[in-house]
Amino acid sequence: MSPARVPTGWRRVAVVVSAALLLAGCGSGALDGIAAGSGDRDTGTSTSAAADTGAVTAEQEEWMSGLCTSLAAVADVAGTRRTAEGSDVRELPRVLAERVRKVERAVADLDAELTRLGPPPVERAGSVQDELRELVEKRRASLEKSATFVEDSDRGGAIGYVQTARAAQSAYTAGPVLVNDVSKVPELEEAFAATPACREADPGDDADATAGPR
Repeated sequence: MSPARVPTGWRRVAVVVSAALLLAGCGSGALDGIAAGSGDRDTGTSTSAAADTGAVTAEQEEWMSGLCTSLAAVADVAGTRRTAEGSDVRELPRVLAERVRKVERAVADLDAELTRLGPPPVERAGSVQDELRELVEKRRASLEKSATFVEDSDRGGAIGYVQTARAAQSAYTAGPVLVNDVSKVPELEEAFAATPACREADPGDDADATAGPR
């Protein structure tokens, strides 16, 4: 093998391996966290300890159930396995960007569900609803930014390919990030922990929130 061909081969391997990990649903610690320009962050874990269910009303649980069902739908879209032909490296950014866009649309549907549900039956209802809408919009905007970053990416070298893969991985972490954020809203903590749909949506301490799709 001539020295001039080595860099090209390694670039091809880097893209194919990174994309294969993401599209096949394999997690990698090397891809966790924020991508340059992606606006994403580490998810951490959310609180799923049992709450004092006596303090949670049926109305609150019903409202939280609607919200958490939509949160789970985001995770389901993000967690759907996807296969792609890796022979044409030039197509991989487009495939990855389409993946991020699909999750972005699911987050937009979550925002629509918040509108349908109206303010939650808790203290500071209007402020809490505004906070939730802000969390959801922040995640949707992050996904939009990530998708654009991937679509327009012409970065070369190992660092460039890892940045692109990290940006695309924001699609897979969107669900856990949103669940984590919602579970930490003080006015919703008890209702979140007491609602079965929320406990099912919560990855909990035993799940790796950044491990990619199921």
